Amino acid sequence: MNSRLITGQNLRKSFNDGNLSVNVLKGVEISIEKKQSISIIGASGSGKSTLLHLLGGLDVPDGGDVLINGRSINKLDDDERGQIRNKHLGFIFQFHHLLPEFTARENVAMPLLIRRHSKKSAFSKAEEFLSEVGLSARMTHKPGELSGGERQRTAIARALVTNPSCILADEPTGNLDEKSANDVFELILKLNQNYGNSLIMVTHNLELSRKTNQVYELKDGILKTL
Repeated sequence: MNSRLITGQNLRKSFNDGNLSVNVLKGVEISIEKKQSISIIGASGSGKSTLLHLLGGLDVPDGGDVLINGRSINKLDDDERGQIRNKHLGFIFQFHHLLPEFTARENVAMPLLIRRHSKKSAFSKAEEFLSEVGLSARMTHKPGELSGGERQRTAIARALVTNPSCILADEPTGNLDEKSANDVFELILKLNQNYGNSLIMVTHNLELSRKTNQVYELKDGILKTL
């Protein structure tokens, strides 16, 4: 039985900068096993977020292929890719992207409501995950009433509420102070272990990255194991 959840094969990606074409990814190979946690480090502008977006189906490579559960996603249309993302993946970004007019509970319930779960069922699940991230007393607060760490915890609960196969986290602690960053990172790892999701984490923090099962460095468009 294949234990590979996401595979990137010979991934290449370029961007135009004026008259120049900048090769950001030059044939990257990577695979993520079920229940594995990996981190990708590298300098600012090295292409870490670009790689994460390709692996999560948010963008398509110029060359190479991405497979999720053995199925190539590059040849799918936007709707089909969206369905796979919605079914298998959860995303956490540096900026929480919470909807400011909704409460924490409503924000976390949103992915389930989009899937046409009943309001009662979606809110019940949202409350369960907000409790899991330590926000049982803050469910009816809007993002503007939450601290930076609390907003990011809400975003983590929202990413997990659909029980995805893999969490993709793009600098999830980059906008937080050191203590909040450590707390949030530890929480993500704990939930990864508790729920058995895979985890792909992009971070510039080498110390935090070493807490995952595997660390990769992206440099000059090439991914290598540390």
